[in-house]
Amino acid sequence: MTPNERASKWQRENRERVNAKNRAWRAANPGKAREYELTKKAKDPDRYRAYYRLRARKQAGMIDATDELLTGACALGCGFEGELKMDHCHSTKLRRGGLCDDCNKALGAFKDSPEVLRAAAQYVEFWRENHARAKTP
Repeated sequence: MTPNERASKWQRENRERVNAKNRAWRAANPGKAREYELTKKAKDPDRYRAYYRLRARKQAGMIDATDELLTGACALGCGFEGELKMDHCHSTKLRRGGLCDDCNKALGAFKDSPEVLRAAAQYVEFWRENHARAKTP
């Protein structure tokens, strides 16, 4: 085993220790850390873009715990199929399932409150019935 292979193996086995050391160095040397990042970006801009696109998708909840892009049908049954967001409970931070963007935003707008969601459903049903009655001769 070459020295580089041994170092790589040690870094993989001690990932938390390596990350803590790197974070401390970046905090102590913000100018050098930024310069290093810009140098990496200049050397391989496609790889840099792909990394930050993946990072943005993780932060937006579009990627599940296995780092795979969520695709499929919306868990609320709205009929959407495609890229999904990972829904989570805002109080417990636990993940619940994949939702389309519209359903995810709607749950967020209703503050994950079942009472408000039920009231909204009753409101829509009330007006749907009223408009249906108004159309019948």
